[in-house]
Amino acid sequence: MFTFTNYDLTPDRLTFEFTFEDEARGAVYKFAPVWTYPTIPKERFDKYIAALQSAAFALGITELVSYWKAGLSETIQLEIGYFSEYQAAFFKDLYINGLSEFLYRNKLDTPKFEFVYEGGKALAIEDYDLRGNLVPVGGGKDSAVTLELLRKGGHNITGYAINPSKATRDCLDVAEISDTLYVTRTIDKELLRLNTLGYYNGHTPFSAIVAFSSVFFGIAYGYKNIILSNESGANEGNTHGVNHQYSKSVQFERDFRRYVSVIFGNAAPNYFSLLRPWSEYRIMSEFMKYPQYLSKFRSCNLGQKTDTWCGNCAKCLYVAVMLSAHLPDHEVTAIIGANMLDDVSYMPIMDGLCAPDTVKPFECVGTKNDVCRAVSAAITLREHIGEPLPYLLEHADIAGITNMELFDSDNFVPIEFVGLLA
Repeated sequence: MFTFTNYDLTPDRLTFEFTFEDEARGAVYKFAPVWTYPTIPKERFDKYIAALQSAAFALGITELVSYWKAGLSETIQLEIGYFSEYQAAFFKDLYINGLSEFLYRNKLDTPKFEFVYEGGKALAIEDYDLRGNLVPVGGGKDSAVTLELLRKGGHNITGYAINPSKATRDCLDVAEISDTLYVTRTIDKELLRLNTLGYYNGHTPFSAIVAFSSVFFGIAYGYKNIILSNESGANEGNTHGVNHQYSKSVQFERDFRRYVSVIFGNAAPNYFSLLRPWSEYRIMSEFMKYPQYLSKFRSCNLGQKTDTWCGNCAKCLYVAVMLSAHLPDHEVTAIIGANMLDDVSYMPIMDGLCAPDTVKPFECVGTKNDVCRAVSAAITLREHIGEPLPYLLEHADIAGITNMELFDSDNFVPIEFVGLLA
């Protein structure tokens, strides 16, 4: 059985307490992940304590999935907090869809589990006195584009980051954003120890953590809009109903917005993705208008801690391909730090990025059509400048390319922001 035993909320710290009882091994494990953040103003903390507690509880249930997945207990006992049938259904859906990659790669069936809870008292809906824009920034090209679009539109920006990387800080500096909210999220090392003992490990829906934490901080500090940078391509899965980017998809965004409305009311922070109507190809084309970011942005998960591109993974190759639509080979190589496009050993990854009927890499990459369009543009560019084609561009399977650029109407961009995308 897995139990959410308690949480402790103070103006500058939030601690969760989970217990995992593995009856098969006769062992009990305890976890206490911690969040720390700038002190919430006392007036807001006291006035909105009920809403903050509800938001903290929901963040805890989202944080819980990282620990619960180690053993996939059939019972999740909630000993604190208000919970309803609607919330149980919402989180069950989040767990199953958000762990689709984890289940696929661990060759596991969809887990059967139930939340056990007593119910409790629903939150009294109120006005949270919100203004301004909280913008999650990861240090990649997408959030850089969002920053620049908002800047050009004259909108105020507070950059938000969990455990901010150097690239995150650098991109905010380039955008001349001095108003920032940096928070620290600490994973309990006991979970890492369990992984060494043979308990399950794998991908979890981190963007759901970003979503729930941003609502918590939106209420805590008074932000009206939470503006994400997730694009339409996040809706495309990898294989067999598996989507590495589920918690960046419009499906999650729609469900999450409804959750916030049901639990916190229509006056709660407005969570939406500004770039949802755009493809990754369109976003990269916009990004290239801001060359000041080229030496600063980072998207490689493996190189995040060292502020580098590893030059050896699917994400690095994907970015190299997208850049190649706009830059010659030597400039792409200078950014990534390796000439991946002329290395035949990466052909299987390239096939996954663009060829039909292949498994798309389990990374935050664009659609296969995005990649095919980039390859086509890269070939045209090299013909124009008289540069030979690197191996991967020459042999890429782009037979399924569709060049039409669509403005995805399945989005939640408020009318006052739509003009930024014209």
